[in-house]
Amino acid sequence: MTYSSFLEYIFEFLSCMYSFFNQCVINRIYNRCDVKSLENTLIKRVMVTPEEIITRALDPVAAVGSRDALAKTIYSRLFDWLVDKINISIGQDPNSKQLIGVLDIYGFESFKFNR
Repeated sequence: MTYSSFLEYIFEFLSCMYSFFNQCVINRIYNRCDVKSLENTLIKRVMVTPEEIITRALDPVAAVGSRDALAKTIYSRLFDWLVDKINISIGQDPNSKQLIGVLDIYGFESFKFNR
């Protein structure tokens, strides 16, 4: 996988989220994203010392880890947003000690029985 394909992966991930949001929200996300900065964040590390700023390219394994961490963060924040919206839509009092929520178990669909 090339470094430029990491960006394609991230934007493909975001486009998959399109069905959950309206076009206005997606456009705001896209327009606020500086593609070059995102690319640099995913494939480079910056170290600041008192004397200098050191930038080094990540090896492909580290770049994949960086990409995956971003995807997991996006998923986590979207999931938290979704749970909040569900709780609000059912009239959940945020100060209540009882709530109805959503449980997401990674790999649940792979269980032999998942009722």
